[in-house]
Amino acid sequence: MRCSASAPTMRCCRTRVVGASWEGFVVETLLGCAPPGVQGFFYRTSGGAEIDLLLAWPGGALWAVEVKRSLAPKVERGFHAACEDLAPARRIVVYPGQDSFPQAHGITVMPLAEIAAELAGSQGVCLSSALSKVAFGW
Repeated sequence: MRCSASAPTMRCCRTRVVGASWEGFVVETLLGCAPPGVQGFFYRTSGGAEIDLLLAWPGGALWAVEVKRSLAPKVERGFHAACEDLAPARRIVVYPGQDSFPQAHGITVMPLAEIAAELAGSQGVCLSSALSKVAFGW
């Protein structure tokens, strides 16, 4: 990545790169842990409604997954608007913390390892790679 900006802007660039890397890592991990038949999509409308990962289950259920790098994650308006459009069965924010907790609007904030384990069910194989990367401070 090239950045010909001043030092404060470069700090911002590094933060965005880390956030994008975390988002890519989370999406790939969850798709790798998802059972057969579950499909993953990115959802965005021209009006700005956005979901980082939309999991479509074979029975038609949808899970909306937002990825945040912050330990105090805040969901933005675009996620709420997308959820209004699609009415997903679950609304999940994945963050690098260790505890799960509820937020307003039916959102559950979860650590990556927990949602990966839930998706994997009996396929625990996908977890060893994800957990080792998270344990080493990915």
